[in-house]
Amino acid sequence: MDVSVGHACDPPELPGLAHFLEHMLFLGTAKYPDEAEYQAFLAQNGGGSNAYTAMENTNYHFDVLPAHLAGALDRFAQFFLAPLFTEGATGRELNAIDSENAKNLQSDQWRMAQLTRWIARPEHPQHKFGTGNSSTLVDLPARPVSLRLAPAAGGRVALTVAAVCAPPLRVRDALIAFHARHYSANAMRLCVLGRQSLDELEALVLPLFASIPNTDRPSPSWGGHPYEHSMRRALVSVPVRQLRLLTVQWPMPPIKSLWRSKPYRYISHLLGHESEGSLLSLLKAKGWVDSLCAGESASASDFSLFELQVRCSHHRPVPAGAGRAPGPSRASGVRTVGPWRRAAILSLPLQCPRLRCAVPSGRDDLGTVRAASPQPAFAPVRCADGADGGGRQQGGRDPAARLCLSQHAARLAAKRVGL
Repeated sequence: MDVSVGHACDPPELPGLAHFLEHMLFLGTAKYPDEAEYQAFLAQNGGGSNAYTAMENTNYHFDVLPAHLAGALDRFAQFFLAPLFTEGATGRELNAIDSENAKNLQSDQWRMAQLTRWIARPEHPQHKFGTGNSSTLVDLPARPVSLRLAPAAGGRVALTVAAVCAPPLRVRDALIAFHARHYSANAMRLCVLGRQSLDELEALVLPLFASIPNTDRPSPSWGGHPYEHSMRRALVSVPVRQLRLLTVQWPMPPIKSLWRSKPYRYISHLLGHESEGSLLSLLKAKGWVDSLCAGESASASDFSLFELQVRCSHHRPVPAGAGRAPGPSRASGVRTVGPWRRAAILSLPLQCPRLRCAVPSGRDDLGTVRAASPQPAFAPVRCADGADGGGRQQGGRDPAARLCLSQHAARLAAKRVGL
């Protein structure tokens, strides 16, 4: 299930609320109040689950032995119908959120990603801290006044005092309100893969998910590129690990509407190739770098970033030039799809015409389903190799080898297996 809401929609007073809600949905529902019920059912039946919260979407996914798909779907559907958000679970899970953030503090990739967010425009959600911790997700007392610090001329700090009369704010109440406001059927896309026929899958799914409320939630808009005035600068970071990375980023307009032609893939292919005369071969010949990858590093509804990253050689000095040094490369290789076998996949935009198709499925069925469940508002296509659809090119591999599930590709897949 992909929901078109992420930490971009966090209220300013509670950074990390969308991520906290993602955790809380696993901890008991009205029909299955036991906090361990969902995970225990999957573990007992050969499956598992996970979820992630991004800037504009939250994705929940699981796999289970085919005979137990109905039971797993019944428990899964309750996440979006009647989560409990109990007081005890809220307090305990906040500790898990805090531990997750503490772990990220020792990750060069997370540290540099957050540094990149901090140089975005403060009024844009790209600037937000999306993970949350025990300091940002706490109950707030009533506030008669607001204090705000801002930089001023001459290196000074300006203090603004304003009357706000804000009432007390409880995190549990905020979770319930966030779920009711943003978890609307029109902002969800459900994708199910199973051995059953398409008709059987549809008969299984619709009774479970059809009662999810539809509040006609509009697609949010953020108002411009977050890095319009913050590029042309160098960021230097002392890494936690022994890393020597040089990264150059370019701001680009949104590219999600270009999912059919993908013009940015031509650039990533040319920059990331390893053949004679390529950028990598030149830098390797000089002994400066060991590897190179290029591609879009961020893609949202109103902006994208293109990134070129090289891993510098340790035995030669880094060449002169400005750049930033983030954590390890997130480039993902192409995963091949296994042999064709008949499998039914039901992609169901809740409150929208459904897409029914048969697709090739290999060993990574969970990755296929997760990638085929984009939120309708923001992502019309994703790659079925379990990656984030970033298309970063490395080592001359062809991104076209990835299986993309769009409506067009789904029709071709259905035709190929004779449906």
